[in-house]
Amino acid sequence: MLTKRQEEIIEKSILIIDEKGIQGLTIKNLSKSIGISEPAIYRHFDSKFDILCTILNGFKKQLMQRVHMLEQDKSEPFIKMQNFYTQVLHRFVKTPSLVSVIFSEEIFQNEARLAAKVMEIQQMNEEIVKGMLTKLKQTKQIPESTNIEMFSLLFFGSMRQLVRQWKYSGHNFDLVEKGNTLFSTLIQTIKK
Repeated sequence: MLTKRQEEIIEKSILIIDEKGIQGLTIKNLSKSIGISEPAIYRHFDSKFDILCTILNGFKKQLMQRVHMLEQDKSEPFIKMQNFYTQVLHRFVKTPSLVSVIFSEEIFQNEARLAAKVMEIQQMNEEIVKGMLTKLKQTKQIPESTNIEMFSLLFFGSMRQLVRQWKYSGHNFDLVEKGNTLFSTLIQTIKK
């Protein structure tokens, strides 16, 4: 459980990454942004790496909560998939700066341990969708010929592209509405 100060450090770190990129996240910039000394940051986190791990662990924890909610959801698989998709989009709308962290390739370029954490989160997301697709295949709601691996790539790739467009357009469209349209389009392609 994070302390109130640690939560503040994490929130400011995400904002700095959003504004300045991962290179802009320095202990100096962070301490200035919060209004505390650099040594005060080190009382809460050992390093920038520790801060980034905490951010990623937070994403993983949220994902695990989502998985638990999906397991409790008795809706039919297409509805569950749409709920999953919509929940992710709502999370971005609520905290737009997360887009820069989640889709920041530079975070994991030079640090294998961070790359492993990001890949673990990505694989968990993919397994959720693949599980729902497998259930749809078993119940004959999608064709037996559906390539689950490829559809999963299409599912997440299209979401990523939509979210990036939303971010770079200055959030000038309703992400959830457009996301639901995209989801419906994807589902129509798989049902044919």
